[in-house]
Amino acid sequence: MAATLGIPVLTTMAVALSWRGAFIMVSALALATAVLVRGVPVPDEVVSSGEVLRLKNMLAGYQPLLRHHPTLILLLAVCIENIGVNAMWTYYAAFYVQHYGFHAEQVGWVSLAAGLGVLIGQTAAGGRLGERPRLLFIVGCVGSGSLIGLSLIVPLAAVAAITLMAAGWLLHGTVMVSTVVLLGERSPAGRALTLTLNGSSMSLGMAFGAGLGGLVLAGAGYSAVGLCTLVLTLIAAILVSIQSGNS
Repeated sequence: MAATLGIPVLTTMAVALSWRGAFIMVSALALATAVLVRGVPVPDEVVSSGEVLRLKNMLAGYQPLLRHHPTLILLLAVCIENIGVNAMWTYYAAFYVQHYGFHAEQVGWVSLAAGLGVLIGQTAAGGRLGERPRLLFIVGCVGSGSLIGLSLIVPLAAVAAITLMAAGWLLHGTVMVSTVVLLGERSPAGRALTLTLNGSSMSLGMAFGAGLGGLVLAGAGYSAVGLCTLVLTLIAAILVSIQSGNS
């Protein structure tokens, strides 16, 4: 919810205070948060195992997971899916400014629509919809990439493009939840370690997606970025589908 509301709040402040004023307000909020946390009356917990922290010991916990192909393939699919959707998301603001003449505040509302889509998708996947996580992952990947990609490829009115894009992010929310469920079922390593690696896979996908999206955009335009989103999420769905069929 914080990520969903943060960008529209920031852009609304920027309209009233300019971008410098908006960032000053964000800095003030950060300082206020630090003061509030400092005032929490719970003492710090001192944790000491008596062991020297070594890189070898840190990596030892990953060895069972790195030998487990189903988990590795799922993490690879997570990374590829995030490359696809973030190739578009990194440049969504520029797309709506250039194609629809949006201003900062309107771009913020586009972000709100996408964030609410993710929130609804995650909430829905936490119920009965999430009882078949593998199928939900596959359908979510295909649907998110197709809808988000087509919002860039097909010439649409602004409202239609935003609706299509938000529906795609809703399905991306179901992918996020189904991934956690699948990892919990499959991974031979501890849950904390597995979910940490899942977060790393997502972050790596975001980074590569931003770079790939920029290269494709510079060379071929927004339609090509949309096509990349569509193709990469389809590859992620195929990886999980084939792996599950062979396991």
